[in-house]
Amino acid sequence: MAADKGAIGLKKGSYLPKDSTPKGQQSAMSKFARPAHKSAARSLGYALTTGDEAGWASFTALIYMRLSVKERAALAYAALMALDEREADLVAEVAA
Repeated sequence: MAADKGAIGLKKGSYLPKDSTPKGQQSAMSKFARPAHKSAARSLGYALTTGDEAGWASFTALIYMRLSVKERAALAYAALMALDEREADLVAEVAA
């Protein structure tokens, strides 16, 4: 069942809820996230934006250095779960 866009704060043509952080204040992510997590999030944004091999290689190197094995495994799991079974199998084959 599709969620009602109005019920979750979305307006027609808008896909993101309005920022709830008051002007002049830091977001909870800014205040409480570990520096390594902030760095990984920025790097992911860069890789998604550029969409090229260099961006993804930089992201891979950065998360290898900044995130724990458990965190990297959770990130990989989440990404694989976002694919259908055939796509996930292809990605796993290439990564092996």
